[in-house]
Amino acid sequence: MFRFENGLRSAVVRPKVIALLAFLAVVAIGLYPLGRYAWASVHYQRALSAIERRDFPESRRHLEICTNEWPNSAQTRFLAARTARRDGDLKAAQHLLKGAERLGWVPEAVELERVLLSLQLGSYQATSRVLIEQVRKEHPDSLLIVEFLSEAALQNGDLFLAAECLDWWTRLEPQNPRPFMLQGDVLVRLMRRNDALAAFRRAVQLAPEDATARLRCGELLLEQKYADEAKEHFQWLMERKPDDPAVRRGMANCLINLGQADEARRILLESLTQPDDAASMALLGQLELASNNLPEAEKWLRQAANRQPFDRVVLYNLADCLGKTNRLAEAESLRQRMERVEKDLDDSRTFFKAIAESPGDPEPRRQLAIRLMRNGQAPEAIRWLETGLRLDPYNAEIYKTLADCYDGMSDTNQAKVFRDRAKELQKQK
Repeated sequence: MFRFENGLRSAVVRPKVIALLAFLAVVAIGLYPLGRYAWASVHYQRALSAIERRDFPESRRHLEICTNEWPNSAQTRFLAARTARRDGDLKAAQHLLKGAERLGWVPEAVELERVLLSLQLGSYQATSRVLIEQVRKEHPDSLLIVEFLSEAALQNGDLFLAAECLDWWTRLEPQNPRPFMLQGDVLVRLMRRNDALAAFRRAVQLAPEDATARLRCGELLLEQKYADEAKEHFQWLMERKPDDPAVRRGMANCLINLGQADEARRILLESLTQPDDAASMALLGQLELASNNLPEAEKWLRQAANRQPFDRVVLYNLADCLGKTNRLAEAESLRQRMERVEKDLDDSRTFFKAIAESPGDPEPRRQLAIRLMRNGQAPEAIRWLETGLRLDPYNAEIYKTLADCYDGMSDTNQAKVFRDRAKELQKQK
């Protein structure tokens, strides 16, 4: 009897269990897509957070999961395309952008992204003016545009457009120290030192632990004769980078300006462990000249002039030193050299202006490069010549000037390559 009742009970329970399991299975099947969606949504939020941190590789890993889970999401594919471009993977960006366009993403957004892709692929002349016009019209993606356009402008030697982009960037993202640092460097190159100082001051406010920002700010403060303020930055730097020659030199310069010559001399002498530290030699020579210690001044200034033969301040101080010891002919020769350097500097300002007024003309860039080359700045001259070749890849004169630059750097093999190319182009005319 017991067995019968037990079996009967089991027979009754078993269908209920089966029904319950079937119900749970149906629920699980129904909830599975919701679970997958929630899982993908978590990755999407993580991707956005990574983008905010500018961690594009991390963001792309999360977005890859999202595009696999949501293959028909135009928005997700578009964000993946933009992130791939920002990460420098332009081939992947092109593929993903085509997918976003095929899925019907906003045509204007797709077109802007395509223009930004062209910019990063090297089509600077064709895209830069289009993009800056969008920024001037306060396009919703202006921040994204200026971030990449400023970098492209710098690579192409378009300092004035870079300065405009960085001005927009600092207004659009006023808590980010990076555009202020870039802005400061550009404004120094444009010889707008007061504005550059303001940019570096702001960079230090936003990133007080950034040693580069403090160094650049301190150096410009010294140029503008704000020794007290500069000393605060160099004291901070001396605590963290006491063996850096630029830091020690800056600190010594502060002390000189504040009348503490003996301490400045000690720091400079300790810094001269590097035989090519011409800047420290020049400053030490200047200090000895001010102290009327003429033999020591001449020793250090001559060493500095041998290493920096186009430094106007070094030439001036050495000429002054020689004049005080009645070596007037040599002093006059140095003054003439200094005047030639100053003339080239004045010409450079003229060519900077010409580049701004005619950004598509390579000749002002070549003329600027000639002045830079004449004054020992061959690497900078080469950069300007390379931007000229982007404008006119068949310009024989630029190739000849490049050959001269490499000759000046004792790179005869590279000089021959460019000189041969110039001859080929001249024959084709």
